[in-house]
Amino acid sequence: MYVKNPIPCVGISFGVDRIHTILEAQRGKVLPLLKREVNVYIASTGSKDSDGLLLERMKIAGQLWNAGIRAEYAAKVKPKLPQQFKAAKDVPLAILLGQGELAAGQVRLKMHKAGGDETNDKDRGQLVPIENSVEEVKKLL
Repeated sequence: MYVKNPIPCVGISFGVDRIHTILEAQRGKVLPLLKREVNVYIASTGSKDSDGLLLERMKIAGQLWNAGIRAEYAAKVKPKLPQQFKAAKDVPLAILLGQGELAAGQVRLKMHKAGGDETNDKDRGQLVPIENSVEEVKKLL
């Protein structure tokens, strides 16, 4: 069109997801919302000087996955704590990793309340040895 020699090409594009949504709406069916099926959220706490404990979060997540427990963690190197709490809002159990706890060979398990209101909650959770964390998670779930 804008060149001297025409360039042959053929193409088509359409949004399959949008077409499916429109067809389902026309049929009167409401598609169910996708639900997150996560049992445990692994969060790291610490100061600005800490390294974010990414390797430790990945290791614990791998142990939980191998035990058949659905777990998530923030894939950022240094995630901010409020963002992690927001991501763990509807998850029943959280594993909190801190520099002090890890130095002592422990992690903190904290159950979340139904409804996700943690503002007035003074429960700091329970400390468990790292090597027993998978068994303790299974007990609490």
